[in-house]
Amino acid sequence: PILVSLVLAAGLAGACVAPVVVAQLDTVKSESGFKRKEKKVRKLAAKPRHYVRTPWKQAVPVPGIGVAKKPGWKAFHPGTGRVALALAGLVWGLGLATRVRWAWFFGAGALLSYAMSLGPWVEFMGVNLWQVSIDVLPGYGKVRSISRWAVFVQLFVLLLAGFGLQALRDQLDG
Repeated sequence: PILVSLVLAAGLAGACVAPVVVAQLDTVKSESGFKRKEKKVRKLAAKPRHYVRTPWKQAVPVPGIGVAKKPGWKAFHPGTGRVALALAGLVWGLGLATRVRWAWFFGAGALLSYAMSLGPWVEFMGVNLWQVSIDVLPGYGKVRSISRWAVFVQLFVLLLAGFGLQALRDQLDG
């Protein structure tokens, strides 16, 4: 019964997503060869300074963490409390055999998402992350605002913060 349910769920999900996937593939094929200009991508990519700015004041101000002049201005800092919980969660997760893979996944996901949001600003040993991405990932050269990878940074920080809350709970119960 579970296998049948999983197959039906996968089929239903595929049927719901198929029209969007087909339309996206048609668009990618019709615009073959189109790439965003690197100057535009650089302008819209995140920079490290955007990760030390919050959209609004924090409850407890922290030196070095600023507030954006307008909430919509690239302010990607998830909050000091969340970051502290995420770091505690990462340490806790890496210390438990049952959670170590998830901790690595969430930590690596946060770092990779951070690097991807910076895009053309990231170079390692003369290799530009943006250039490698557009060469390897079909359609990635069409993406306009790669700073949206910051959403995944936030997501992974929240998942690690959940680990941090679990660690705190374990300490209080322990």
